[in-house]
Amino acid sequence: MTARLPTFRDVYAVLAATTDPGEWWPADTPFEICVGAVLTQNTAWRNVVRSLIALKAAHGVEAEQILGYPSDMLEAPIRPSGF
Repeated sequence: MTARLPTFRDVYAVLAATTDPGEWWPADTPFEICVGAVLTQNTAWRNVVRSLIALKAAHGVEAEQILGYPSDMLEAPIRPSGF
């Protein structure tokens, strides 16, 4: 009988049960994890890091802050991520 390979859900379940997301996803806050997850859909992680650094320097990475900005204030910081 052949052993079953673990699925993505199996791996996720182990990670969720044994670690805090901040331990395996580099971010300062849960919301920053969400922003990074969205930005990385379009580019390499190194570009997301550039975008997050730029957002932090310019405006901060909190939902309340980002929601209050006009779109032109967000364009330059997230440009490295392809947005």
